Amino acid sequence: MIIRSMKKKSKNNVSLWWTLSIIPLVLLGVWIYTTTMQLRDPSTIVSSDTQTVLVYYAVSTETDFEFVAVERDVPKTDSINALALSALQEWIKGPTETQLSQGMNNVLNYGVVVNSVAIENGQAVIDFNESFDTPMGGSARVTVISQSIQKIMRQFGVEGMNNIKLTINNSEREAVLEP
Repeated sequence: MIIRSMKKKSKNNVSLWWTLSIIPLVLLGVWIYTTTMQLRDPSTIVSSDTQTVLVYYAVSTETDFEFVAVERDVPKTDSINALALSALQEWIKGPTETQLSQGMNNVLNYGVVVNSVAIENGQAVIDFNESFDTPMGGSARVTVISQSIQKIMRQFGVEGMNNIKLTINNSEREAVLEP
């Protein structure tokens, strides 16, 4: 009888132990399931109304310039032309105070506005207002502007200045990037 009682007690302890150890596992499973379902629920997904583009600013070195890519958030769009326009508009805004303190430069004339961007088959036409190239001067300045534009446009499938045409006031004339 005592042996039976001990076996029964031992059996009850094992059953109790299994029951108590399974409860946390079941609760963990329920929590994982509900969390996963919340992630799939479209009402819990946060959609962004912006996307990130890169703009490039020059930092002077002892002998040349280095270009630094800066991320900027712009309104989300499916239009590559609108996205490129937004990127160039962000570039025109210039470096932030923090970026200026890190040596990044904005060499554009005051009042520059980018009017439009048209990209087709790896070719781009970028139209600015007349402030863009008047007055223009200094080979280093022209190089920085040209390379910044090239680097920005590369992310939109346009490679090199040979594939970029710069115009002024709705193609009234071509922009002059000469020192």
